[in-house]
Amino acid sequence: MNIKNLLEWEAFFPDLAFDCKKETKDSITHYQKIKIERDEMYRLILSISSDSIVPEYFQLIGSDGEFDLEGSCLSSLVKWSSKGCLVKETEFSSRNVPFRFDVTCNEIEIRWQNAKENDESRIVYWYLNGPGWNENFYFFRKTQRVLTTEYKLERRISEPISIRVLEQGNTAVAFDFFFVDIGKTKFIVALVPKEFGPNWSRNLAIEYRKEWGLPEEETEEAISEIAGFILGKHLLKVGYTTYDFNSRPIKAVGLNPWGENIVAKCRKQPVPPIPVPTNPLQFEQTFSVLTLQYLNLRDKLGLNDFLVRLFYSLEVPLELQIPIMQSALEMLAKRYLDLQNKNDLKTYVPNDEWKELIKPELKALKQKLKDYDFKERIISKIQNANSIGMSEKIELFLERIGLRIGKTEKEAIRERNALIHGGTPKTPNEYERLLRLSMAYRTLLHRSFLKLLNYSGDYIDYSSANQLHRNINVPLGG
Repeated sequence: MNIKNLLEWEAFFPDLAFDCKKETKDSITHYQKIKIERDEMYRLILSISSDSIVPEYFQLIGSDGEFDLEGSCLSSLVKWSSKGCLVKETEFSSRNVPFRFDVTCNEIEIRWQNAKENDESRIVYWYLNGPGWNENFYFFRKTQRVLTTEYKLERRISEPISIRVLEQGNTAVAFDFFFVDIGKTKFIVALVPKEFGPNWSRNLAIEYRKEWGLPEEETEEAISEIAGFILGKHLLKVGYTTYDFNSRPIKAVGLNPWGENIVAKCRKQPVPPIPVPTNPLQFEQTFSVLTLQYLNLRDKLGLNDFLVRLFYSLEVPLELQIPIMQSALEMLAKRYLDLQNKNDLKTYVPNDEWKELIKPELKALKQKLKDYDFKERIISKIQNANSIGMSEKIELFLERIGLRIGKTEKEAIRERNALIHGGTPKTPNEYERLLRLSMAYRTLLHRSFLKLLNYSGDYIDYSSANQLHRNINVPLGG
């Protein structure tokens, strides 16, 4: 295993291989070669080649459910385990000939057996789909990489006489990370060098250290979510590696990226909500403040669900984007208003009062409609007329968070109705109009989200031809 690869990227790309042996219940030893690799969509594949058929694996052929596997390498250096396995392919002709057993996995872990879990000093999470190739102006801090070689000469008389020479080799300097301090924890967001990981993705690392405060799993997930929003890309976690105080690996975990069409997703341009400040330190400060606010509100308002819909809307055809974004805004508005826990946010009149007010009229109307087929539907509509509709809830939500909108946003919101009733662009002009309104709606979601996080700076207006920068309180179009 190349230590350079283990420091710069997740452990299983392009592949990882080692020799193992397996003892069966009848005390037969099978020698195996284990190979872990990624397929074209960066999903984990575990391949086991053996000198003969292993009964335990043979019995799994044709299995419908998922299963787990584990083992150790011959040198006892590494112990491996895999979860959520399904048989992908097998190859054998008879019991005493070489046997190959390939499975897909949801998760694979390797653990260096000479390392101790409580020595964990650093953990780095690895992500596909970082910001675009030309977006490295976020990453203004410098990393220096030095490759040194050691030459050792030893001669023995009565005691060994050793000469050791360290020779410095190649040195490389790159501006490739920024630093975030949110109080309880601090972390580095870094670009992975281009030589590591698949070439169709810009890859990213988020690094935590023990002295900065290692986060809980949910906090780590939340930080990657808000980081993806700020950088304009849905970060796809593919694993993590833990290290001791000397940066020797303790444990490496590989995961499958979330979603489908991973390559196409990674090739899309980023859509960041805010411009990069001219002062890089100001960007770090903004990142820290937004992250803290997000952590405070994430679970209360389901902000992670909002971001999933926001990012998913980038992956669907143009005519589906606004309806998906509308569902994100409706969900956010409803949860925000529910959190206020006030009657005036759900009905025009307190519901008990409404029932009393319409009781005489409703009784008379039921009598008058008794011979009509759709009387129940009419009565139901009257009873529910007191409820505030979703469109009005969105208006109320925007009003409560202090977000002014203009005619461009209102036109984009209205377009949703046409699209869900089958309206699709049929001419180039109609397509251009829908594209503009889709970008307007996306910018509205950016503004709403940023306003919830108490952001007061500029945003990027994607509905404008030149993607102008406007203050958060200024509607699209100025």
